[in-house]
Amino acid sequence: MPGPDAGGWAVTGGGVAGGGWTDYLNPFWSERHLLRSPFGPEECAERLRGRVMPTWSWRRLLLGPGDARAWGSVSSRGFRIGKSIRSHNGFQTIASGRFRPDPMGSAGTVLEVRLGLPRGAILTWLFWLGILGLVAVLLSVGVLHTRADAGGAGRSLAGGLVPWAVPVLFFAVLGWCRWFARDEGAFLLWMLTDVLRAQEVPPEEAAVMPR
Repeated sequence: MPGPDAGGWAVTGGGVAGGGWTDYLNPFWSERHLLRSPFGPEECAERLRGRVMPTWSWRRLLLGPGDARAWGSVSSRGFRIGKSIRSHNGFQTIASGRFRPDPMGSAGTVLEVRLGLPRGAILTWLFWLGILGLVAVLLSVGVLHTRADAGGAGRSLAGGLVPWAVPVLFFAVLGWCRWFARDEGAFLLWMLTDVLRAQEVPPEEAAVMPR
């Protein structure tokens, strides 16, 4: 499939729910979709804005999502939305994208949609994983040297592995949160197509569509 240099759009799909278990443990998981709506960019933004509760709304922060199906931000240029849930999940699936006139000359709007994890959550997770990984290395080396000097070779190996339990736990938490968010990508795509009466552009057409 032609890449960006060839002028087309690389469209990926499948979703976490359709992928292997490794997708749940991948903080860089993402997929891209191209949607076409019969409405203009301004009307698309207005329609979507009416269904999305602002991220920093006092009502959302204090009372929860209520009847709102999604939260996020919408402007005339694009959007960044997530599914409203009553519990907290820092690793929700986020749909972000842009509105732009259809480059094929048809009336309407093309939406460039990316599904993925919140960048802030990824950076925070990587930061603490790096810190804890470094601590685990230092502790493992210290335990191995200390117990080896004491003559406990077998116990030193087992003790050296114990500090790695925390980094492993970090991946377990990521996988647990992503499992709870497994259907959010499909929901967000459904919401965009429903509110904007959009249809997904087939990959073969997206590959030759001007950027």
